[in-house]
Amino acid sequence: MAWPEEALIEVAAKYINRIDVEDQWKANLAHQCGYSFSLAVEMATKMEQELRRVFYVTPTNFIELLKGLEIILESKKK
Repeated sequence: MAWPEEALIEVAAKYINRIDVEDQWKANLAHQCGYSFSLAVEMATKMEQELRRVFYVTPTNFIELLKGLEIILESKKK
C-alpha cells in the first residue's frame, strides 16, 4: 500500500531535521525526497503493467534513501 506524498514529505522532514544541514535547505530536501520516492512507486507500477515485471518499492526503501542522503551530505561536508 503506497504512502501519500504528503506523508513521505513529513517523515523526510522529521528525519532531515536531525541532520546537520542549513535550515534553508531542509524543507526543499524533504520535498525532493518525498517526490522522488512517490515517482519511483509510480514508475514501478508502470513497469509492472508494461513489462510484467515486479519491482518492490517499500517504506524501508524510503528510510534507506534518507540514510543514504545523510551519508552523502556528511561526506560532502568533509
